[in-house]
Amino acid sequence: SSVGPCGGNGGRPHDVKVAPHRLKSVTICSGAVVNSLSFSYSDHTGKYHTAGPWGGHGGSNHTILLDSSEFLKEVCGTTGSMHPDAVIRSLTFVTNSGCYGPFGRREGTPFRATTHGNSSIVGFYVRAGVRVNALGVYMNRELEKIKDQGESGLSKIGMWGGSEGWSHDIQVAPHRLESVTICGDIGIDSLAFSYTDHNGLRHTAGPWVQHNGSGHTICLGPSEYITEVRGTIGPYTTPNSNLITSLKLVTNVASYGPFGQGEGTPFHIPAQSNNSIVGFFGRAGWYVDAIGVYINDQDLEKTKHKVEICKTGLWGGNGGFPCDIKVEPYHLENVTICSGAVIDSLAFSFRDQSQHQHTVGPWGGNGGRSHMIQLGPSEILTEVSGTFGQFSSDVVTSLTLVTNAKSYGPFGQEKGTPFHTPAQGNGSIVGFYGRAAWFLDAMGLYVSP
Repeated sequence: SSVGPCGGNGGRPHDVKVAPHRLKSVTICSGAVVNSLSFSYSDHTGKYHTAGPWGGHGGSNHTILLDSSEFLKEVCGTTGSMHPDAVIRSLTFVTNSGCYGPFGRREGTPFRATTHGNSSIVGFYVRAGVRVNALGVYMNRELEKIKDQGESGLSKIGMWGGSEGWSHDIQVAPHRLESVTICGDIGIDSLAFSYTDHNGLRHTAGPWVQHNGSGHTICLGPSEYITEVRGTIGPYTTPNSNLITSLKLVTNVASYGPFGQGEGTPFHIPAQSNNSIVGFFGRAGWYVDAIGVYINDQDLEKTKHKVEICKTGLWGGNGGFPCDIKVEPYHLENVTICSGAVIDSLAFSFRDQSQHQHTVGPWGGNGGRSHMIQLGPSEILTEVSGTFGQFSSDVVTSLTLVTNAKSYGPFGQEKGTPFHTPAQGNGSIVGFYGRAAWFLDAMGLYVSP
């Protein structure tokens, strides 16, 4: 059933094409009024759909991601005049778990759409032009009886940005994000990423559009996942042409960026609770005009219980290329360091939880003298210390490795800023990641508690 709409008669009607069954997310763009509304939902077969954004491009974006047991019970707000038409001035969303908003300014005539008993709000329809003029809701009277067991656990959220360019999307549903490459100086020139599907097969997407800017590749570690995407939207070549002007990615380990100039209207996409961002879609022509995300709301909590490895660092400079492992390390077996005046390269071997051996590197150049540290059967690496400093650019200048049996090094020359990373308690260092080109520019550690 539908209720409403509340508001004015301006703008054009916007509605869904497929009947909604379960609301997944709502994105409101607001400032002095509600500028636009978009949302995602699943239909009666469990298929996901996105609607909107309906309205204009002003204001700040706010995304509400509903958990699997969270339902929208009430929408309230205010309407008022903004020449020449009446518009939605504010919106507040109330679920069985909490309250979101108000978004916009609480001025004007109040309205309220509420549900009773087992009913919940599962979608919207509107009238909108440059702003949202009127809002109506769809209700499902038996939603709380529905189980999510048949759904894929994948949500498609967004988009944020402009309406120009061509649509870009992936053909195979993502399960785990592996890397993201962003090119951008003034705006975001291109986006590419790699991911694995539910069968463990690897896929690449993009680059979407050109490569005019500087390339930045983020390689996610085995236990690292994106929890948040931030950015800005603004005009570049023409005043009325909005595009993505900056992007920043936040993981459970570190923050990457911002990439791009960072001017314009900010937006923020958090993955709530146990969710993670596993892929992207968008619009792009000469630049990345708009971006949306795929969010995996299954399996991450199980992964958290299974994964105990943490990723610490980096120490060093920003030069070189990202270097990382693809398989989660369990036990470090040996480390090879090539050094002279600085650390020229790093290589190591480790075993995973299935006791398969993996050899990584060398990361860096061909110079320096080679030193191999072979750990004994009961020997574990408990501490790494060193220095980093200028050698045409900031690089790792020395390393010392300490185990439960002895100390190895220092290798290189101890010049520059010192760093020191001990494994806490009974923990041990089981692997490395870093940045490298002609030398080892930076390094970080995988630590098992």
